Amino acid sequence: MAQTIYVRAPVTGVVGEVRVGKGDDVSQGVLLAIQAAAKTEAQVTSPVTGRVKTIAGKGAALAAGDVLAEIEC
Repeated sequence: MAQTIYVRAPVTGVVGEVRVGKGDDVSQGVLLAIQAAAKTEAQVTSPVTGRVKTIAGKGAALAAGDVLAEIEC
């Protein structure tokens, strides 16, 4: 049975760039998105190898701890 891993936003800010899409296969450590916050950028990487189930879109405003992506592994 597949397990869903929730990748959470590390900071409060806006998703500036999305590098993967729904249904993409990703390896652990692959860059999923870049989140912009207060003149800094946070790179969000996949903690596991799996398939992207959902991912926030470019421009989405997220608070720290909000779900940015779901990876099924």
